[in-house]
Amino acid sequence: EKAPQDFCTVVRAAAKQIDELHAAYESLLAEWESGKAAFEDSQREANAKADAARAKYMQKDRDAVIEYVDSILERAEYPDVFPKQWQMDLVQESGVMIVDYELPSLDAFPKLKSVKFVQSRDALEERYLRDSEIAQIYDSAMYQTCLRTLHEVFETDEANAINSVTFNGWVNFIDKSNGRPARSCIMSLQATKEVFEQIKLGAVDPKTCFRTLKGVGSAKLAGMAAVVPILRLNREDARFVPSHDVIESVVE
Repeated sequence: EKAPQDFCTVVRAAAKQIDELHAAYESLLAEWESGKAAFEDSQREANAKADAARAKYMQKDRDAVIEYVDSILERAEYPDVFPKQWQMDLVQESGVMIVDYELPSLDAFPKLKSVKFVQSRDALEERYLRDSEIAQIYDSAMYQTCLRTLHEVFETDEANAINSVTFNGWVNFIDKSNGRPARSCIMSLQATKEVFEQIKLGAVDPKTCFRTLKGVGSAKLAGMAAVVPILRLNREDARFVPSHDVIESVVE
């Protein structure tokens, strides 16, 4: 006679458990739907902002173009020794852009050439690059950085907002003559989009290309010799100020 009561008890317990599970499911479902709605609202807002930003960019709005170019340069991958910092501005009416780009100092470049295990001494033997080798690598890397930056700016200029770019490469370094911190613009290049797009970068020698485009820079960039930027930015009012002496060829 107790069996039916036990069965009923089990059924009621199971029903209660089912009700609890259903309630928990409904609660989780409501929470998920709320999160989904919040996510979709956030996505719509983000998409609306992106659409508005793109519309401003396609209209060649100065701030929108600068923000876009900044995002392009930010995506570029460089070794850790590169500061990955720059300042830029754009004259919207003429499509003239200037980029003050921070370059690494010579001292920041790695000097280790190879590491060899010497079994007889059970030790690692390190070999280092000569100063002349480091200087050569440095110069090549700086020329490539300059050309790459111009390429990235022009290649992604979907709005055709940029007609020319002036690249000024700035370096913070220690002056070996007095041991004090110094800062110099060691290279400057101005190129129009029309001219630059005719260059097959994969087949050029970076230094020769820089010279052909009438870039300004010492014959040895590693020497940190300062040059006058072809076009400079007045930091106070964010407008371009042409250099008093525009150098048309590489400083020897």
